Amino acid sequence: MLRDIFKVWLPVLLLAGLLTGLYLLFEQRYSRLNEVSVRVLQIQERQKLLSRFMQLIVDAETGQRGFLLTEQAEYLDPLLNAAPRIREVLDQLGRSYQRAGMPLNPVIELGQLARQRFEILGAGLLHYAQWRKTGTAPAMQGSGKNVMDQLRSRVQELETLESEQFVRSLAQWQTDLRTTRWSMAGATLLNVLLLVAVGAFLLRALNRRSREAAQLKRMVDARTQELLSLSNHLQEVTEREKQSLARELHDALGSLLVATKMDVAWLHARLRGLDPELELRWTRIQESLDNGVDFKRRVVESLRPTLLDNMGLYTALRWQFDETCARNNIKCTHHLPSEEPQFTNDAAIALFRVAQESFTNILRHSAATEAEMEVAVQGEHFLLTITDNGRGLSPVDDALPRHGLAGMRHRINALGGQCEIARREAGGTRVRVSIPIANIIRSATADAEITHLTGAHNPPDVGSQAGTSSG
Repeated sequence: MLRDIFKVWLPVLLLAGLLTGLYLLFEQRYSRLNEVSVRVLQIQERQKLLSRFMQLIVDAETGQRGFLLTEQAEYLDPLLNAAPRIREVLDQLGRSYQRAGMPLNPVIELGQLARQRFEILGAGLLHYAQWRKTGTAPAMQGSGKNVMDQLRSRVQELETLESEQFVRSLAQWQTDLRTTRWSMAGATLLNVLLLVAVGAFLLRALNRRSREAAQLKRMVDARTQELLSLSNHLQEVTEREKQSLARELHDALGSLLVATKMDVAWLHARLRGLDPELELRWTRIQESLDNGVDFKRRVVESLRPTLLDNMGLYTALRWQFDETCARNNIKCTHHLPSEEPQFTNDAAIALFRVAQESFTNILRHSAATEAEMEVAVQGEHFLLTITDNGRGLSPVDDALPRHGLAGMRHRINALGGQCEIARREAGGTRVRVSIPIANIIRSATADAEITHLTGAHNPPDVGSQAGTSSG
């Protein structure tokens, strides 16, 4: 047991540990990819800022030249607006360098070169103004070309450095991405293998349990069959014992009661008129003997109805139904076909006992005032339906153990049929028995009986064949 539990939980724990490790690994890879992405964005930002910085320098220089050539003040706007914009660009560039952990020396150097270049541009404008005023040009200090070349060279160096960093970051990003993909592929494959292993183990466990369940079912079926056989045997023995007891009561006790009754009648004829009190005693004895004979008859009919053996199932059912209803003031109605098939002995006694148990339940539990019994052959099935208008079965009654109802179902199931006991929608209880006609007709005449009863599979008109009586 412990080994099976270990086998089940070990793959599950391994899978849980693997998934946890994969989560941590992928989280780390995601963090690295995020860092590389941020670094690439910063590089692109610095590249744009460098390009913007150089563009502002060029625009300022172009504006100065345009003014010197045309003397139009509008050309001085790029020069006048360039200084604050360049300071803003250098501030952004410095913050970007700080975020990247890079030294600020290149930014400071660019700022110094930009100031030198603007000083030269300003000096050029001043020289031009003096020349227009005095006609003589003062001597120029410094060379603007050298400063501009230094600016271009330094910006180009920084752009080259950023491009190299961009290439390295992109290569690292691709490497990390490739590693992540391979890790995911390996983890997926390992998960699939673990799932296959778990599935194989579960399938083997299910197959083992299925085999055990099948074996258990075979054992249960075998035990059930043994119990059914034993129950059928006990019913047969019980019916034989009842038949034997009924025969003994009928022959022995019946003969004794009849002989006693005859002797009492003979004595009564000899001693009649001698004593009025003796006459009263003779009358009471005669009535007691008559009641004893009647009680013996009811007991014998209850144990083994002679009508069933001598007159057939339909006559026995009709008599039992009428007798039950008559004794208890119940209005009874029965519908029985005029022709009766040759039932087997087992089928006849089983159907009679089911009907007898139904009649008993009507008397004891239903408090009914009306009851109806109908026998019919529909298609290839024999149908017996008994209904009443009593209180019917309640959910509480269904939950209680009813050995009589279980015995009814068992008798019908033994014949290959079905016995349904249910509450009617209109009130009361309905007992419906359905048995294949071939299972209850004697084999020697089965085919002919089935053909005759079913009318080539056409159900008979029960209403035209039925007899009705009331008690």
